[in-house]
Amino acid sequence: MKHIYIKQLLAAALIAFGTAASAQDFMADGIYYYIEEGDKQECRVAPGDKDYEGMVSIPETVTYGEATYTVTAIGDYAFNDCTGLTGVAIPETVTEIGRNAFAGCTSLTSVTIPNSVGKIGNNAFEYCSGLQEATLPATLDTISSNLFLFCTSLAAAPIPAGAKVIGESAFSRCNALTAVSIPDGVEEIGRFAFEGCKSLASVALGSTVSAVCEYAFSNCSALASLDLGTSVQTIGNYAFRGCTALTTVKVPASATQIGESAFYGCTGLTDISLGSSLQAIGDFAFFGCTGLTKVVIPDAVTTIGACAFYSCTALEAVTIGLAVDTIGNQAFKDCPALSDIYMLCATPPTLDGGDWLDGGANLRVNLYIPEGSLSAYMSATGFFMFHNVEEIDPASVGAATATGALTVKAAAGTIVVENAKGRVSVYDAAGALLRSATPTDGCATFTLPQGRVYVVKAGGSATKVAM
Repeated sequence: MKHIYIKQLLAAALIAFGTAASAQDFMADGIYYYIEEGDKQECRVAPGDKDYEGMVSIPETVTYGEATYTVTAIGDYAFNDCTGLTGVAIPETVTEIGRNAFAGCTSLTSVTIPNSVGKIGNNAFEYCSGLQEATLPATLDTISSNLFLFCTSLAAAPIPAGAKVIGESAFSRCNALTAVSIPDGVEEIGRFAFEGCKSLASVALGSTVSAVCEYAFSNCSALASLDLGTSVQTIGNYAFRGCTALTTVKVPASATQIGESAFYGCTGLTDISLGSSLQAIGDFAFFGCTGLTKVVIPDAVTTIGACAFYSCTALEAVTIGLAVDTIGNQAFKDCPALSDIYMLCATPPTLDGGDWLDGGANLRVNLYIPEGSLSAYMSATGFFMFHNVEEIDPASVGAATATGALTVKAAAGTIVVENAKGRVSVYDAAGALLRSATPTDGCATFTLPQGRVYVVKAGGSATKVAM
């Protein structure tokens, strides 16, 4: 009953609007127009009494009575749900395309919008399920919300060089899109912008993107290559949730926050590199990333959210940086492979809830803490129960987390170092020197006991390996 009442109100409003505007409506060569207010003798394409079909060529000017009008806009809903429309030619005189202008034109396969157009309204091409290619104006600064929502055949729609914002759900559910390159100049990727693009395999962000908003690339299940650029500051909640093909993520040094569930369920993720300016890792951020084997939390991070790495079932080693003061409840719960935790912070973090690890983890996990901090950790909630605790020099672990030029391979009790410059040294996790050798043709080999963690250093570079 409520829906019928709303429809009656909308019908009454449309009738009233049509009556008021009918004196300005006219039709020429099968196209309907509204005459714009003012003295400029301009008009816009309007919805017709019947649906447009086939190929429609909009003229630059049109004559009505004794006056000639310049066509400067395509009005709101002008071609809405014209399922028989197969093509449209838009002249250079048009500067604006209204909201829902071509929504639901399921037979439209391609569209070229001239550079004269400076504004395209929300939902302009949504549900154009047959649209395969769209060319946007080079100077368009905003990709409006829902612009190509559910354009399931859209395979090519390059982002124009003049764009600054990609609006909410602009390309959501465009299942034929395979690659997206965000040009320099774009500052924000809106909520749900590319959500559910099932074939999207490659994304590269330009150097000016500072925000990837909530759900921006959520459920892009084919996404395997991701370049976050150099300026991203915030990765929003659920931004890459369910991107199951993603294997490597490098969060740039510009980033300060990873939002809630940002990489939730990225089951293919095996390697993450977190930028040095990162301050907070949100709740559930890497929940269920079952391929992760190691994590290094940078020194600027102060908060690790609840369930941040919950159910990372392959996770073996975690390094927690100098500034972490809060670890959320169940942050590393259901991580059965976890064997080594390196705490670089001299003051034990506060455990928000206390239950941050699996039951029994205190018996099997090796806890490495800074020299001189044993008393503090053994009296801290959530740490005092550990059986395997060792004090180490944090500098040895910190250096080992840096990305170096070395190539280090470890297997079956042997460490092979390639591309080494200068003498190669191997240290244990506590920083004690174990082996040292001068490489031959950049290569050095060491035989060492298995089941331990080693730090390999050469030429100012360091790499940590577990064997």
